[in-house]
Amino acid sequence: MWIAIISIVFFAAIFLSVGIIISASDKKRKKICTEQVSATVIENKKVSSRSNGHRSVSYTPVFRYEYKMKEYIAQTAFSSNPPAFSEGETMEIFIDPSSPQKIYVPQMKTNLILEVIFTLIGGIALAAAVVVFIVMHK
Repeated sequence: MWIAIISIVFFAAIFLSVGIIISASDKKRKKICTEQVSATVIENKKVSSRSNGHRSVSYTPVFRYEYKMKEYIAQTAFSSNPPAFSEGETMEIFIDPSSPQKIYVPQMKTNLILEVIFTLIGGIALAAAVVVFIVMHK
């Protein structure tokens, strides 16, 4: 039974860690991307992946914007299906003034969704480990 508890705690730790890493990464990007610019979605780049013989397709937005009289094209690290934005859509995004190709798109909720999912699964697994431990010691 101890092996089961340790396995559940290990599983919980992995999921909680991923949730925390996603959250920290998003907060860091938000902190360094302080310059607001107007950007246009010029493409929804198709991203294909395979898992267990199944193929899935998602789309990552590609943005074009100007900063200090220079044009930049950048994309986010996350994708979705359906596409999060329409091609030609214009919105305000934030860039890192010292590295303008780094962007933060507040309208993209993918990070928040992943953060919540991983943290929730990790929390539930940790709670399950505590319940199993308490039941074992009664």
